[in-house]
Amino acid sequence: MAWEMQSSNSRNFQSGVAKYGAAWAERPMVAILKNGLQCNKAFAEIFGYKPKEAVNVFFDKTRLKIGFQRPATTAASDAAYRMAPAYKGGLLITCTRAPKNFPKHVGKAFPATLNNSDKIIEVQLS
Repeated sequence: MAWEMQSSNSRNFQSGVAKYGAAWAERPMVAILKNGLQCNKAFAEIFGYKPKEAVNVFFDKTRLKIGFQRPATTAASDAAYRMAPAYKGGLLITCTRAPKNFPKHVGKAFPATLNNSDKIIEVQLS
């Protein structure tokens, strides 16, 4: 068996910018992974999320949207997902429902916006 060198340009080692484009470094974005969701550093900073913080995740299959909201009470946070630290200041949510609900969107990143009327962060998958 011959060994093959893996460089930083390898598909397995690409940064978010190389995978998802220049907007990944500039705007709050969420990527759908095979094992959950990854939020970039801008998402964490702008919306004020930190590792180990609870977050409720909502799915709208008809309008192709994912929503994020902080739990209203401590009791509600027990059922919520926990954010884990990810590469370069981003956050990872191990939510296997996302790739199951939106299989065509796995491996892609989408911008996140704040919906002031519902106080929910929305990610439009289109």
